[in-house]
Amino acid sequence: MRCASCGFANPPEFKFCGQCGKTLAIAADAAERRQLTVMFCDLVGSTELAQRLDPEDWREVLRSYQAACEKVAQQFDGHIAQYLGDGILIYFGYPHAHEDDARRAAHAGLGIVQEIQRLRAHWQQHGNIRLAVRVGIHTGLVVIGEVGGVEKHEHLALGHTPNIAARLQSLAAPDTVVISAITHQLVQGYFVCENLGTPTLKGVDQPLEIYRVQQETGALSRLEVARKLTPLVGRQQELAELLAYWQQAINGAGQIVLLSGEAGIGKSRLRREFDERRSESAHEYLRCRCSPYHQQSGVFYPLINMLEQHLKLTRADSAETKLGKIERLLASHNMALPETVPLFAGLLAVPLNARYVARNFRLDLHKQKIREAVLSLVLAMAARQPVCLVIDDLHWVDEATLEMLGELIPQVPATRLFGLFSFRPAFQPPWNHFSHVREMRLEPLRRDETAQMIKNIVGGKALPAELLAQLISKTDGMPLFVEELTKAVLESGRLKEQPGGYELMDALPIPATLYDSLMARLDRLATAREVAGLAATIGREFDYDLLHAVSPLDEAALQSELQRLLDAGLLYQEGEKYVFKHALIRDAAYHSLLKSKRQEYHQQIAQALATQFLETVASDPGLVTYHQTAV
Repeated sequence: MRCASCGFANPPEFKFCGQCGKTLAIAADAAERRQLTVMFCDLVGSTELAQRLDPEDWREVLRSYQAACEKVAQQFDGHIAQYLGDGILIYFGYPHAHEDDARRAAHAGLGIVQEIQRLRAHWQQHGNIRLAVRVGIHTGLVVIGEVGGVEKHEHLALGHTPNIAARLQSLAAPDTVVISAITHQLVQGYFVCENLGTPTLKGVDQPLEIYRVQQETGALSRLEVARKLTPLVGRQQELAELLAYWQQAINGAGQIVLLSGEAGIGKSRLRREFDERRSESAHEYLRCRCSPYHQQSGVFYPLINMLEQHLKLTRADSAETKLGKIERLLASHNMALPETVPLFAGLLAVPLNARYVARNFRLDLHKQKIREAVLSLVLAMAARQPVCLVIDDLHWVDEATLEMLGELIPQVPATRLFGLFSFRPAFQPPWNHFSHVREMRLEPLRRDETAQMIKNIVGGKALPAELLAQLISKTDGMPLFVEELTKAVLESGRLKEQPGGYELMDALPIPATLYDSLMARLDRLATAREVAGLAATIGREFDYDLLHAVSPLDEAALQSELQRLLDAGLLYQEGEKYVFKHALIRDAAYHSLLKSKRQEYHQQIAQALATQFLETVASDPGLVTYHQTAV
């Protein structure tokens, strides 16, 4: 929020300017449009409890319930918007979007049910109070901004989405999570869900298909939940290089490949193809994924994930069964069981039996012991046969795991270990100075490759030339964008199927499956988002002088904000012009503006063009008219 007195850019939560100290006036147009996943939680039987209990006792019950819900919501970066008595309104995707907000909400919903069940045991012992909760979740478009008067104001999401979430909550059975069809589309494959039919919701015109979230499936990536993979397009050189490095590791010269690229560029798809073509000769395959949910609090989370997969631990396994699996693995590699079993069992939260004694180490020493034990196990595996170690999403790695990798990598050349570590460009790996560490950066697909991928998705049917050109232009060679935008067009009703082809009926949408990830990139910009929105109104390409003419910022401030957009990889510069790197990022920035703000920007741009940029208007006479009539 920019101070009207001194121009200082303040974080959105500030009430007073951090530069001059004056009260920040909230502009009426500070609201924005965005896709939001809304959760509504409600305590079952609260009216009866409030009547039965002393008000002071009821207050303690209510506070414990609210604290339990808040704890889980914070774990998944949910934002508690309102406490409504025993109801709680939680937003996922505001004030900061994430690429997986719907999944975060589903995780949080199950977590809240589990927390309330644990809390129920406490209150049953202290007052014979049986607590239960209902949870409803819906994803949709909202306008979010400040509402209220002088005495009390708060940031709330307005629109039909919060109402539907509340209606879904009312349909949920005690201790269950109910989601809408659009939320189900975003979490499908990551959770086991039961179809509950299409009940009529009060105040909703059309019946909505709803689902009950039962449990996680354990799937870690989009590729794991895909029903059918499109054929790999391009990447043949990169695939050949991976297979060559793998062969070197098999022959005793260990290799590490650092695979980097933007989200959606195809890192996981390339790794999947490599997995399918890897030598079938005997080898160990270890794979794990770092998680944004556990980056700060989840010490050794990727290693836990790797060991659980390798040991094939399941929820149905008893503690003794899990312990037996750990013993057999460690014994098969000649590791000292009295010292290592307690470490691995503790890491995997498996209770020890009478044969073992857990030693109490200082926290730093305990982490060191775990690092040494896991490192010894991996090297012992590589001494017996080749090992393929795959780590996905290393940009979310926790510090403890990063330290262990730092100890492993220098030892790799003398082993038969091949490591494939993938991450986004913001992560700076500290090991690229080693000669056995190879860097591989994925670039966008060429236009002909993008066209081929689109053809594969539509099953070979001909698309209108205009639509094909739009898909190629808007997706910028990003495989995820290509797949999701093409599928969204096919499923949206904007195409009319004709014999042998399709006819375009309407403009291209931003798929719900991409919206959160696009907004997440914009939300990280803080105050530069205002400049991004204004620039997006000009177009995907914009001239600096025109942006400066319509921007309220002085030149130094504007240059600073543009540099932030450049540093974030959202823009690139061509002479005096700036270009949004991805058309869909530009679209997301533009459509996040209120319609009234868009109209205001368009009018300012039209006026500036007509009075200050006559040469531009002369070369493109329709430009002023476009901005005057745009909505």
